[in-house]
Amino acid sequence: MDLSIIIPTHNRADSLRLAMQSVCDLKNEGKFEVIIVDNNSSDHTKSVVADFGNLASYVFEPNTAFSRARRSGGDVAQGEIFAFMDDDLTLERGALKALLKVFADNPQTGIIAANIEPRFEQNPPEWALELEQSFNGWSLFNPSIYPYLENGRQRVSWSAGPFMPMRRTAYQAAGGFPADTVGVETNQNENSFRKLYIGPGDCGLCERAEESGFEIWYEPTVRCHHTVPPIRSTVSFWRSRGMGEAHYLAISNRVFSKWDQEQLDLERRNRLDLYAEFRLRIMKRFLVAERDELPLFSTNEFWALHHKAYLEMDVIMRDHPFLPNFLWKIGCDGVSNNEFESVIAQLPKKYLELTSSSVMYSSEPYSTEALISETFPSICS
Repeated sequence: MDLSIIIPTHNRADSLRLAMQSVCDLKNEGKFEVIIVDNNSSDHTKSVVADFGNLASYVFEPNTAFSRARRSGGDVAQGEIFAFMDDDLTLERGALKALLKVFADNPQTGIIAANIEPRFEQNPPEWALELEQSFNGWSLFNPSIYPYLENGRQRVSWSAGPFMPMRRTAYQAAGGFPADTVGVETNQNENSFRKLYIGPGDCGLCERAEESGFEIWYEPTVRCHHTVPPIRSTVSFWRSRGMGEAHYLAISNRVFSKWDQEQLDLERRNRLDLYAEFRLRIMKRFLVAERDELPLFSTNEFWALHHKAYLEMDVIMRDHPFLPNFLWKIGCDGVSNNEFESVIAQLPKKYLELTSSSVMYSSEPYSTEALISETFPSICS
């Protein structure tokens, strides 16, 4: 059974080198090809791929978007099995052998959920570890994050994106990956998006594959490690992750899930209630604790910002009916350098403000003054 390992990458050449080396170390575990999709990188990605000689094929995709890069890899892949792998992930020995056996022995399995552990470049602070238990911001998949996985191999409803092995037929039945993100957190180049959250990506593919009759199974012997660099233990990362996930849901509910107005209105009311609840929790804690006793960023702050961001994006979607489908197209097709300025010119000012670095990537947690001045009418307009 032939396997295609597809690694999209964008300006993370050094991380990619580690990922490729971990694949190279498993060359005796089965017959496979490696496809590196350089998604419009401006660093030394191409030279890193060249250093590995004939191990990998190099594909340049000039339109920046995660789903577009994945699709470009899938378009040229030859295997019966596609294994989509992030450029900041490393495989453990035995991983490829294990996943090939699962597919060979279980024809009903369409997608494997791998056992994804963290590889910390620096020990994270306690508050970040607590946040990870509340929301899987580091894209892990293991029993410490989801205790229901303790019983070994079992059927699940989704697979985490950093490593997603799947049958070609499941990928095709799902229609490939729906819109996901554009850009990465560390983008600093001219004519590049910092990071826009647009659609459900890997979770959306899993949903469509299940609807087509394929099963998703967690296999603990398919082991790998997702790199968690220091930037992912900062307030700015967790703030952007909470807001970004809310942004994509406001878009995806309209385009991917195709909710009607009644469903959207109900979700809006639910989010207003949840925002009020978490805002109240924060204010109560400020009243009973000294500032130096509070975590740098708490789960309550994360969820308050998340629900608030959904409400703000929902207002923008309502005010600009063209925007959900416009953004979805960006998430699916990507944006070339030549198109960047024209795309930016079509985005509403309020959307650009909400997704700007100063708002999404602020390193400032909530304060009592900010909460007191923050009013509901600004969200409900």
